[in-house]
Amino acid sequence: MDEVESIFRKVTLQLLFNCYEIENELDVFIAFETINNRGKALSTLELLKNRLIYLSTLLNDDEKEKMALRKMINDCWKTIYEYLGKNKEKQLNDDDFLRDHWIMYFDDAARKEAGGVAHSLLNREFTARKVQNGEVKIEYLSAYVRNLQESVKVWYCLFNPEQSPFSQSIKDGLDRLNRIGYKTFTPLVLAAFVKRGNSCSDEEICKFLGILEKFIFKVFSLSQRRADTGSAAFQRMARQLYYDKLAISSVNAQINEWTTDYFSIERFREYIRDKFSFENQDGYYGWNSLRYFLYEYEIYNMQQMNAKIPKMSWEEFNEYRKGFETIEHIYPNRATNAEWRKNFDKYSPKKQNYLKNSIGNLLALSRQKNAALQNDAFKDKVKKKRKDGTEWGYFNGSYSEMIVAQELDWKAQQIYDRGLNMINFLCKRWSIKMDDIDKEELLFLDFI
Repeated sequence: MDEVESIFRKVTLQLLFNCYEIENELDVFIAFETINNRGKALSTLELLKNRLIYLSTLLNDDEKEKMALRKMINDCWKTIYEYLGKNKEKQLNDDDFLRDHWIMYFDDAARKEAGGVAHSLLNREFTARKVQNGEVKIEYLSAYVRNLQESVKVWYCLFNPEQSPFSQSIKDGLDRLNRIGYKTFTPLVLAAFVKRGNSCSDEEICKFLGILEKFIFKVFSLSQRRADTGSAAFQRMARQLYYDKLAISSVNAQINEWTTDYFSIERFREYIRDKFSFENQDGYYGWNSLRYFLYEYEIYNMQQMNAKIPKMSWEEFNEYRKGFETIEHIYPNRATNAEWRKNFDKYSPKKQNYLKNSIGNLLALSRQKNAALQNDAFKDKVKKKRKDGTEWGYFNGSYSEMIVAQELDWKAQQIYDRGLNMINFLCKRWSIKMDDIDKEELLFLDFI
């Protein structure tokens, strides 16, 4: 009751309203934009709703038709906000959605103008002048609003594939894109799914998602190209695909061609070489796509062991907690344990660093592990008893851990051999052709 009484007092005595009486000669919609755009600025999506309702009042159509349009606009925005906030753990940004839809829906000329989405929609596409001279009619507004309402449902599924009605193969493809990041491809993916069932079959979409993932990994993660590489072309393709001016098979062929053109394993080798030589000298541990690669390697290991149930989730693996790790240096960074010193002290500090941060020494953990435990001897990392008598270690961890747990010892040769296996997986998974010398050079362990 104390809480109820407190709320009651606030509502009846402390809640204040500002009432603005608008003079007849002032436009209520312009007043809305002016007043609400002070302080925290309104989003473009909020301003757009007001603008569309305002334009509906200027139309020369029947009043019932204009009322129906206003109801459609209100229903559309209700749907948009419902879907943007549907997943409480991962709420979506309204202006991000509006931008992706804008790229797909409007012509290239609009996107080349200065000012971006807000300028294009509010100063170019939806203006009072265009209504008055007959360029924008009720049918045009209705079609746009309907498309927005349908597109937000699709857009939500792109970021929440587990809640989508799609097939499992499509969900898997979307999951990978969510893990690696859509980069500049979201409008193109949105266009493909809006057209799904019409000009884009599920089989073509599955192939499309796989081709996109390969482009993103090979061009951005391996070749380390600029984040905007090909972005203008991909945006243009999104609109062409949506308006049936380009078939999805042609999209797939073009992206495959660009993947070949932009991919360079030499750039990746130099990138990792720099990681070993400069900055933190952390080699593969500093690779910006290490988590994605190790997670894909974990899925591969699960399949190789004919297992059906994953032993780690991407959300937990990708989570940061101070003092806890999800990626393990098997041969630890601070190797003060006698066993580690016995096996590795014969190498110079520089070579030890290469071994510690080589890809073969990095392991995805199924459970976050206290960083203080990383100096344990290898046999204790494989299996160790806690104070309460329970056992933990690689032997019952992730599938990647379980494979490492089969080793009797962990020396430089084991790091080299596991690294070579991982490079072979890289080549197989992302269709990369390399000879044995190229693969060995990627390990940076020529002294083994």
